[in-house]
Amino acid sequence: MKRQNVFCSYRCNGIYCKSQMPNKETSIEIKTMKILDSLGIAYETQKRIEGICIADFFIPPDLRIEADGRYWHSPQKAKDKDINKDVLLGFKGYRTLRLTEEEINKHPIRCRNKIKKEMLMKNV
Repeated sequence: MKRQNVFCSYRCNGIYCKSQMPNKETSIEIKTMKILDSLGIAYETQKRIEGICIADFFIPPDLRIEADGRYWHSPQKAKDKDINKDVLLGFKGYRTLRLTEEEINKHPIRCRNKIKKEMLMKNV
């Protein structure tokens, strides 16, 4: 009989499940990588941040970029969870830039400009 994993919270369960998934980038993550590469920005992918979340992209020292796919981030429960993570990480000094699937696919220049703007704010 296989033993089921038991976790102290849904957050711990989510982090564990995400860590067990194969590291395969989504189409919008690949497009976001191309934007970051075109800007010459160094970044880390799938970066674990303080046990709270795994960021799609992390630009040291404090910028987290999330490529939010429609399927996973449209339900209200997911939106609320995203907001809670953003606020919690904000209190810890992290900034979050969320790019939607629609933005990434239809308005890549707008996404590029948003990233440039965030990078300039970091240097102010």
